[in-house]
Amino acid sequence: MAGTLHGGFTSTIIDCVSTYAVMTHKDCHPGVSVNLNVTFIKAAFPGETVTVDAQTVRAGKKLAFLAVELTKNDGKDVVARGEHTKYIAMPDG
Repeated sequence: MAGTLHGGFTSTIIDCVSTYAVMTHKDCHPGVSVNLNVTFIKAAFPGETVTVDAQTVRAGKKLAFLAVELTKNDGKDVVARGEHTKYIAMPDG
């Protein structure tokens, strides 16, 4: 509506893509969110290509720590950064 990438959509991208990152790390399951922090740095406008990069910083027995960065202009400009903590412990049994 305002002509820029919506913050709620940006947060959803960070949530989903970081979950995909943890699922590819040592066969972890998606888990549940404990904390999601998003820092909005620069606007993205219609027609711009935004690249999303996610990594599993650490996955322990119960928690996973993930980092996501959205960039534009071939990585020169950071649009947003996200930090996501997920509870990934499997229930007993």
